[in-house]
Amino acid sequence: MKKTLKNIFILAGALVLALAMGIVSWADADLTKTASQEICKRTESYFSELVDAHGLSVGSTGGEWIVIGLARSKAMTQAQKENYCAAAYQFVTENANANEQLHRAKSTENSRIILALTAIGEDVTNVEGHNLLKGLSDQKYLEKQGINGPIWALIALDSHNYEIPAVAEGGTQASRESIIQYILDKQLDNGGWALAGNNADPDMTAMALQSLAPYYGENAEVTAAVETALIVLSNLQQDNGGYSSVGMFGGVPNCESSAQVVTALTALNIDPNTDTRFVKNGHSLLSALCDYALADGGFSHTADGQFDAMASEQGYYALVSYLRFINEESGLYDMTDVTIGDPNAGTESQNPSGSEGDSSSPSGSEGEGSNPSGSEGESNNPSTGEPASTNGVICLIVLSSAFILGSAAHKRKIISKTK
Repeated sequence: MKKTLKNIFILAGALVLALAMGIVSWADADLTKTASQEICKRTESYFSELVDAHGLSVGSTGGEWIVIGLARSKAMTQAQKENYCAAAYQFVTENANANEQLHRAKSTENSRIILALTAIGEDVTNVEGHNLLKGLSDQKYLEKQGINGPIWALIALDSHNYEIPAVAEGGTQASRESIIQYILDKQLDNGGWALAGNNADPDMTAMALQSLAPYYGENAEVTAAVETALIVLSNLQQDNGGYSSVGMFGGVPNCESSAQVVTALTALNIDPNTDTRFVKNGHSLLSALCDYALADGGFSHTADGQFDAMASEQGYYALVSYLRFINEESGLYDMTDVTIGDPNAGTESQNPSGSEGDSSSPSGSEGEGSNPSGSEGESNNPSTGEPASTNGVICLIVLSSAFILGSAAHKRKIISKTK
């Protein structure tokens, strides 16, 4: 008996050590899935409270990406939706030029707002009389922003199968074919994409895949490009399952890079939690993203960091994308399930049962994004939050299992002696 118990506990210790070192992951997938659901709910709740206190804006943080995440979770309140619409309408009215372009060089301004308004069922062809789609009709204008412009234009246009309006006189008519070809032409010799330079960047490669996902399996050239890029992303993945951007983040492992790849894989119907191409040393891509989550809600930019607005927004909508994927819903940016003109689109009214007690639902509380600055003294501001890793939970489960097995073995030994 002593030898049996000793062997069992030695095995348990080895399993715990292996899990800690990332050698095995037989329990990791289900735990990571559960963790991602809880993290999503926490972040949603955190954003909801902040937006109720500070409102929403138009911009790369504190605005559209939060709207998209929460609306695709059917978690916005009517008041939050109205608050964003007011900000967006004012921005469009003040910034749209004669060609309906919201910035002289950044077509992503149009694309980002189109995505957010579509997610909440607003008519993007009539925003205070402005047709935001027309701002994406000039191919040369899209290309002013480099690869970013065409990528996000294609995502925005495909979000609801929008037709591209006729370009104004003197412009170069954009088409889906011309946009796709531009993206394909910018693929590097090594198979990835980058904002600049010749080294594949996981962020830009992932964004390119997000834009090409609707054409994967239908367009031979796109399919080949995507398959090559997936190999690149698999090779770029680090030992902890995450990614480092060679672009704006200077090669530092970060939340946003992992979030973009999660969003890309789910758009391609690839599971970032279990697909072996994206599991390194027992660490899945999804588990790496969850490792940036903070206990009070939100995400840090780097490991052991503090709350970061951009990381939190991207980490949140990446998890929303993953949960929509496992729930077999349309993709994060495939908003054809949204009825334009529906006053309840993207709100809690579309999800009357809520998600409390339902671990499969991406939403868990009424919510909308926050002003990234928050406010001093905000009790929910996780400025010193601790990353919520799943490894400790896994180890506890293994130890508990070992204890149960040991007790059972002990009991069997006693029974055998009494027979």
